[in-house]
Amino acid sequence: MAGMKTKGITYSLVGVDLGSQSIKAVAISGRRGKYTTQAYDIPTPAGVIEDGQIKDLGKLELTLRELFKSFNVKPKFVATSVSGTRPTTKIIELDAKLSDSALQKAVEEEVDNILSGDRIYDYEILQQEGDKNKVLISVVSSDLVNDRVATFSNMNVQVKVMDVSIHALARAVRDVVGESVLKASKHVALLDIGAQSLSFAVLDEDFEVSYHRVVPSGGNQLTENLSMATGMDLESAEKMKIEDRIPEANKPIEDAYVNSVIRNAERLMMGQRDIDTVIVTGGGALLKRLQTQLRSFQQKKVIFPDMSKVMKPGSKVEDGLKYMTALGLALRSFEPCPI
Repeated sequence: MAGMKTKGITYSLVGVDLGSQSIKAVAISGRRGKYTTQAYDIPTPAGVIEDGQIKDLGKLELTLRELFKSFNVKPKFVATSVSGTRPTTKIIELDAKLSDSALQKAVEEEVDNILSGDRIYDYEILQQEGDKNKVLISVVSSDLVNDRVATFSNMNVQVKVMDVSIHALARAVRDVVGESVLKASKHVALLDIGAQSLSFAVLDEDFEVSYHRVVPSGGNQLTENLSMATGMDLESAEKMKIEDRIPEANKPIEDAYVNSVIRNAERLMMGQRDIDTVIVTGGGALLKRLQTQLRSFQQKKVIFPDMSKVMKPGSKVEDGLKYMTALGLALRSFEPCPI
């Protein structure tokens, strides 16, 4: 969003992915095509972020301050995003000969059809095809952006880029999986398994998001069911799940969750007959039993991106899947931002 179409200079940005279960931050060192990352995360206090909306700015600020202590130097600039069902993105085609003012007017008319009320929007020309430009429009309610900017501002940290999470994820996938691998596929889909939701997206021939849906089903469902079955508090149940220590007696609960994810993924895939490759990401994808089931998903090629090649030595590379969106945000360091 902010920064997509505006030319300026490049900044060293820390990508911050504000999740309901945890907040992930990625910093990049080096240059495009040859860089390493530092990746850290911290649990999100209960109830602070729900469906991408910040419910308690004060607690979020305290959590971010604690997270930033992990870095050697306090970040000055960040790239963050809006996620869940809140932001709306759409790709439209417009006459390539339109002047800047005419293009702006056409985009504003489309925005009026997408979302009314107090909103913020941005757009980017993706590419020209014949006499048409493919234009990506992103629209979101103003309060979602303003709350994020205000939280970082209170920490003397400037938000240079406000993106849409699924587009940041697609950027990271292009970088980590590689365009050569993606080009070997006819059609590619993304399946991002989060704490509260399952995001599904289809990439077009330029590896941009052309279709996106979100269903309210994520890893928290398994944590809550394990908590009720074992009598553990939610924090202990989450830790047990993450560390793959679910007792044999509770495996049916895990199986039921895995099966529900597979069913949701199958429903999301309906009507997408040409998909032959599925990229799986998100903290929820770290569940080993789920990974086993997804590897044979609908006899498609399933890829779990490997961030180990770009992660700083000593990092928990096995956790790379949950940092993909934050990485995609940090990669905006290599693109011009507004001054």
